[in-house]
Amino acid sequence: MPLQSTSVAPLFQSPNVLRAAARNIEDEALRKRAGATKFPFNQCNDERLLQQRDGFSSLKTKRNYWQLDLVRGLAALAVVAGHLRAFMFLDFGQTVDLGSAWRVFYFMTGLGHQAVVVFFVLSGFLVGGHVIAQNQNGTWSWESYLFRRLTRLWVVLLPALFLTAFWDTIGMTLTGSELYQGGLANYYHSTPGPEDSDKIYTFRTFLGNVFFLQTIVVPSFGTNGPLWSLAYEFWYYILFPLVAVSILSRRTHVFPKLAMLTGAALVALSLPTDVVASGLMWLQGVLLYVLNRSISLPRPIYRALGAVSACLLVWSLAATRGAVPSLPGDLLVGGSFTLLLWSMLHSKFSNAILEIASSRIAAISFTMYLVHFPFAAALSCLVIHNERFTPSLQALAFFLIAIGTVLIYSAGLYYLAERKTSDVQMWLQRKWERVSLRDTGSS
Repeated sequence: MPLQSTSVAPLFQSPNVLRAAARNIEDEALRKRAGATKFPFNQCNDERLLQQRDGFSSLKTKRNYWQLDLVRGLAALAVVAGHLRAFMFLDFGQTVDLGSAWRVFYFMTGLGHQAVVVFFVLSGFLVGGHVIAQNQNGTWSWESYLFRRLTRLWVVLLPALFLTAFWDTIGMTLTGSELYQGGLANYYHSTPGPEDSDKIYTFRTFLGNVFFLQTIVVPSFGTNGPLWSLAYEFWYYILFPLVAVSILSRRTHVFPKLAMLTGAALVALSLPTDVVASGLMWLQGVLLYVLNRSISLPRPIYRALGAVSACLLVWSLAATRGAVPSLPGDLLVGGSFTLLLWSMLHSKFSNAILEIASSRIAAISFTMYLVHFPFAAALSCLVIHNERFTPSLQALAFFLIAIGTVLIYSAGLYYLAERKTSDVQMWLQRKWERVSLRDTGSS
């Protein structure tokens, strides 16, 4: 949240700014009375400001950011398109005599898993890089880190879980579709299977999803199968700092470091093997951060790297698309994308329209990922009654309308929830400060 200039006359400020100023004056009075000046939460809650402050020197310009936004937005669209295609079209193997255009369509809408790998690499680069940078410059704080991570996730996850219950209830009540009992898991990707149909709507499952235990202790809540990757991400957020702080921190003593390493080992041993193994793609993003900070190459080398890695990425996508996800395939996709992203970070290409579009779609990508599937499942039950179409222009038009509907739905929820993340963080921080100050002052 940008700071308001103190040189602007109060009469020209909005009521919200005036109220914020009054709160700041009251808080400052409490500080003086209590003699307290330090609180556990970092005052800076803007992720991009944090990244710039913490050493993302190559990412300080808007030009570089839009390319990250472009990748994140395209990855989110790939996930949504893959799920909608599964809801609306016959599988590729069930079709005959498809032309080249439809083959391209099936290829482009069959990359949902690979898009999640891209998300892991991006997350490792940004979040993991942030952890490294703060430990190197001495500004690391567990309280601040966990506060930002948890609020960032819960502001979107909690509404997503309630909306899952809402849309699933609508779908079950109005259609009675067997999708909600796991009967269509062989046709629709990410829908619940019959083995979990009696567990997916329990309070235990809901609570497990709140605390990122889906696919680890409980199944994903309701029809929201894509939540599996959020659980993976969260545990990488925990595991990596435990190891990184114990290695990089100069302010932490030996015994706390040993305790953190022990904790990391216990957490890793407690998690399923595939969760830990998939963390290698997340670490590819961390490696990119280290390479980007440590090595500077001539611009022609970056161009050549971009060309080679782009070809390698296309080949890896073709090789892994439609196959059962495997660690070697995921590492191949993640590695080629990591090299491509390294070259992109040093590209001077710029396009104003593309920058704006990338920024808009990236802004809603997290919300869209968490909320799209139950909504799409309900539409499949209510509108097309779980029918799937053979490829045709009419079906393609319907598919594009469905994507547009999901985008509008996600954008609306983004403005209602995720866009308020900084406001929620500042509100919680202010409440914590005021309580702490009053307790300190009374003592």
